[in-house]
Amino acid sequence: MLLVDDEPAVLAVIARGLGRRGWHVVAHPSAEAALAEAAGVWPDGRPDAVVTDASLPGLDGVALLRALAARWPGVPCVLLSGYADARLPDRPGRTAFLAKPFALDDLLRALDSVLGG
Repeated sequence: MLLVDDEPAVLAVIARGLGRRGWHVVAHPSAEAALAEAAGVWPDGRPDAVVTDASLPGLDGVALLRALAARWPGVPCVLLSGYADARLPDRPGRTAFLAKPFALDDLLRALDSVLGG
C-alpha cells in the first residue's frame, strides 16, 4: 500500500496501525516523493491501494490520485481530509473518502469497500 500524508505523526500512526493489520506500507510525506519512488517500488505492478491526504502542500492528494490512476488504472484509493468540502476525483467506484479524525477500523472499512470486499 502507498500511504501519503504530510503530518509525520499521522503518517507514522496510520503506517504502524496498517502494518499491525498485515499491510505492507510504503509511506511518504509528500505527493512528489511518492511519485518519484512509485515506479521503483512497484516496477512490474502496482500497490494494492493508495491512501492519501487530500490537502498536501505542493501537489495535492487529488492531483496525486489522478497521476497514479494514469500510471495504474483502476488502483483503489482512499482520500483523507479534515475538511468537509474536500472533492473526490471522478472515480466513485474505486475511491472512498474518509474524514479526519478517524479510527483505524474506519480506514480498514474504507479500504475494504474500494477493494471490493
